[in-house]
Amino acid sequence: MNTDKPKKDVKPEDAKPEKIKSGDSALGRFAKKYPVVYMTLTLFLLTAVVAFALGFVHGRTDPVIKERQAQQLVESVAKVVPGAADSEPLEGYEFASAVKSARVVYDSARNPLGFAIEVAPSGFGGAIRMLAGVSPEGVVTGVAILEMKETPNLGTKTRSEEFLAQFIGKDHDFKMDGQDVQAISGATVSSKAVSSGVSAAIAAVLLITQGGGA
Repeated sequence: MNTDKPKKDVKPEDAKPEKIKSGDSALGRFAKKYPVVYMTLTLFLLTAVVAFALGFVHGRTDPVIKERQAQQLVESVAKVVPGAADSEPLEGYEFASAVKSARVVYDSARNPLGFAIEVAPSGFGGAIRMLAGVSPEGVVTGVAILEMKETPNLGTKTRSEEFLAQFIGKDHDFKMDGQDVQAISGATVSSKAVSSGVSAAIAAVLLITQGGGA
């Protein structure tokens, strides 16, 4: 008499996969044998991936940022040169390092009114991007802060109309001595930076009007 019990069919989904030990893989064996090299290669790969991602994002966003900055610059011309209706870039001059660009400004009849000079002097928190309007005679017609990273409620007070209005009507002889221009209390570095930016803009216009082109 056959007493053997019938074998139960094992379905494929019931079969338990054989566990593979991490040390059995080639990568695992390499990591165990050369831990320092393995860690170095891993960090290198991670760094490469992050660098590629950052470069990709920068490549996509940088043109957009530059386009917005250019648009902001054009829109701010009317704030620093009263009566401005149009402006165009002015090239062919070698300005001081703080001067980033220059534009000739026209009224609605295309008569030249003056110049709009973009400058970026060094402040307490980095470069202060600003625009100064200057007449052909070298007299300031207006100043606008485009971008800054100064200390909130201290250096950022140099954005105020009260502070910037002090420069209107000044020429290359002005000084920050409390009489010509009064610095913001507690923000001397930022105040001097804006002042130096205005001076650089005046110097740039004098260079243009005195025929210092390249």
